[in-house]
Amino acid sequence: MTRRLVLPALLALLVVAACHRAPQEEEKAPAAGEKNVVKLTTEAVHNAGLESVVVVRGKVDVPLVVPGHISFDVNHTGKVTSTLEGRITQMNYDVGQQVGKGDVMVLVDAPDLLHPLELKAPMSGRVVERHGAVGDMIDKTTALYTISNVATLWCIANVNETDMSLVRVGQPATVTVLSYPDDKFYGKVIRVGDSVNEETRTLEVRIEVQNQGGMLKAGLFANAALRTTSAAEGLFVPDTSVQNVGGRSTVFVEEAPGTYRATEVRLGHEIGTMHEVLDGLAAGARVVTTGSFILKSELLKGEIEE
Repeated sequence: MTRRLVLPALLALLVVAACHRAPQEEEKAPAAGEKNVVKLTTEAVHNAGLESVVVVRGKVDVPLVVPGHISFDVNHTGKVTSTLEGRITQMNYDVGQQVGKGDVMVLVDAPDLLHPLELKAPMSGRVVERHGAVGDMIDKTTALYTISNVATLWCIANVNETDMSLVRVGQPATVTVLSYPDDKFYGKVIRVGDSVNEETRTLEVRIEVQNQGGMLKAGLFANAALRTTSAAEGLFVPDTSVQNVGGRSTVFVEEAPGTYRATEVRLGHEIGTMHEVLDGLAAGARVVTTGSFILKSELLKGEIEE
């Protein structure tokens, strides 16, 4: 089983120091300096909203990363079916539309009734499936609509039996999907299965995930990082501090107020929103986090002008 590192407690690793300073009166722009150094006036630093942290060596949690897939939350999913055989005369909703509990979704002409049979929504939510069309004959087994509240979804994860002892109900989890590699979706374990699959030797674990922005879709493959109590020690920086400059991983070290040196680093494990630094940076260095992309732009602009 492959394990990766997960986001540590930032307060245990970083001494956060914002670089905001009040602009001085009539400050002149700094003269052009040496290569790989960006110099900004105090006003420019303030306007760019640059922030920095002092990096320290410390311990971080080692997560258990397992594969899975996204599914609807069946506790908040319902189907619209007919109680009688008949013919569809009207379908009022399509996939993707919102419905309220009790909304009339289908009219059915049933031989045993003098008036159309109204099929109503059993709950509020989004229409995620539709089957049938006007004129179709249906029976009592036909599901015409599926409605689900997609504000929360499930990630069904598969945990190796050798790692079962690391999983518990209520455990925090971070879910990622290939469709949005830079986004993370947060949730918690709500159920641990009662049996191990005889073929795969895995245990099914259900994670309730907050579907911010409605980005997650049922059926997507996913990875779930489950926070454990294991720990590893190293030097780490936030991913917002790392920029790709000429194909090299680079951070901007604040050497003095308004003076930032582009420093190449060798990265190790990715830790959620953190990166392990193996070489190129020492503990105690102050690196820019928020606004590091602005310094990258200034650096590249200076190279073009040369």
